[in-house]
Amino acid sequence: MNYKDEQNVDEMIENYIKEFLADIHPEIDSYEAAVHALQTLLPQLIDESEHAQRVQILQSSFGQLLDKFSSYLTPAQKVHVELWLGHQLEQLGAWDNALQVFMSVVKECEADESLSHQKAEALRWIGHIQVMKNNWDEASTYYQNSLSCSLEHSDLEGEAHARNALGYYFFEKGKFADASLEWHHALELAEKLKITKLMASFYTNLGTLAIVQGEWEKALAYYGESIPRFEQVGQQRSLAETYHNMAMTYADVERWSEAGNYYEKSYELAKQIGDIRLQAMVKLNRVRLYLAINDLVYAKAFCQQALRVFQKLEDHLGEADTYKYFGIIDTLKENWAAAEKYFDKSIELNEKYQHPLGKAESHVELGLMYKTKNDLQRARDQFQIALSIYHELELENEVEKVKQLLEDSN
Repeated sequence: MNYKDEQNVDEMIENYIKEFLADIHPEIDSYEAAVHALQTLLPQLIDESEHAQRVQILQSSFGQLLDKFSSYLTPAQKVHVELWLGHQLEQLGAWDNALQVFMSVVKECEADESLSHQKAEALRWIGHIQVMKNNWDEASTYYQNSLSCSLEHSDLEGEAHARNALGYYFFEKGKFADASLEWHHALELAEKLKITKLMASFYTNLGTLAIVQGEWEKALAYYGESIPRFEQVGQQRSLAETYHNMAMTYADVERWSEAGNYYEKSYELAKQIGDIRLQAMVKLNRVRLYLAINDLVYAKAFCQQALRVFQKLEDHLGEADTYKYFGIIDTLKENWAAAEKYFDKSIELNEKYQHPLGKAESHVELGLMYKTKNDLQRARDQFQIALSIYHELELENEVEKVKQLLEDSN
């Protein structure tokens, strides 16, 4: 698309929104109907624009709509729209923009006790974004603040959400026992409240934990509980994430056909809802399918596409995982120096951003590279580092696998 085309598209979108807003009359139209209409219109317009324009369109159009309704909205209604905007910006990967919106919501809710649930939600989403930005201490603080807010106001649903978020934090930090405790507690609350979408989310998380612990049948059983619930409540993003998790589970046991089907389902949904990070994750993990059939051209192409997105989002752990796959590809090509460099970059990023599981996986792959080129001492050194990490994480399944690799490298 050249500059003139971009200018024409921008003018067209601007005119559509102006015409839309001109037809909205706050004195007779409900804000709910106006917001719903704009939510319906925006995806059609956003599809015509580049990523940077999408963020601008979202913020500008909703800002104008809020201004138009400002004197007609209750504080709760205004916060509801702002939370929706924050979620959409986060989904587009505009994390700093989303943070500003959620921070603003927290400030607005401070003086109004009746908005404690919305405040807890905003705090939780600030924590989520800090996790994606690899700011672990900040994420933990916001999750704890969200939990405290919910406990203080006896908000059981908010408590369930906050415990789920803390479970995710512990999971990413490799504290799997703590993650399991929080997720089971959250699931009990969701079952008590009979909130279907929460139960589905917590089943998915427990499935993810089961994968890491090497219990793939248990993982699939948890996903089997979550998928129909997500379908029932129309949670498209969560459904896409669960499809992705199922694909990875099938890939772990080399059931490539099922893995491919679920990767495709996940990618299509992620594309529909505009979740660019999830699209990149699906592309990266599909690399395993191409490695299984030794199609290194497609494997490398998917790695390159994923890396561009992760770098744009400053998702450093996504970068680390991508470098690991580049290393595997170069190992298969016997490009030893390039492979070693990629594995070292992956290990460095996982170390820097405190992701022990990813670090251990990269040490294993570097060890396998040395083993393939018959440099057995260096292979054993890498396996030993991975073994120590897996011991600390209490991942007995992985411990046994690495012990076997050490034995085979003697």
